[in-house]
Amino acid sequence: MKRLIAAGLCAGLILAGCAPQTAEPPKPAHEEQTEGVALQFDDLLQTTKLVMTTKAGSDLPKTWKFEGDEAKAKANSLVPVLKEGQELPAGEGRLVQTTVPMVSFILDVGTKKASINVYQDRYEFQGAWYKLENAPDRTYGSINELEK
Repeated sequence: MKRLIAAGLCAGLILAGCAPQTAEPPKPAHEEQTEGVALQFDDLLQTTKLVMTTKAGSDLPKTWKFEGDEAKAKANSLVPVLKEGQELPAGEGRLVQTTVPMVSFILDVGTKKASINVYQDRYEFQGAWYKLENAPDRTYGSINELEK
């Protein structure tokens, strides 16, 4: 009888979503995009909220959240750096990523969300890959400079 009760409680917890959750790899930036017209770099200048997350194994694993004018100021620093990236051909750009991005950005632009996943020498935005040497330092650095 006790085993039956314990099994019932376990099943209830699992159905209620209280079971341990497994870690999922980050979604590609193009899967984060809501339906409709794809965002362009200049659209990011109208952001109302920006969330920046650095990789857990980095020197400074952390999540920063900026809203309103502060988010726009951060986006104004980030967009010129992103524009320096060179778009890679579809077959050449996509990498099989076995690790999490070094830096991730999620931006709220109107009713849409845009995400940018930054790896060592490239980043992904809207399903397209861009080559940018020293990408983590350059993207994170553009925002970090404003913090000083």
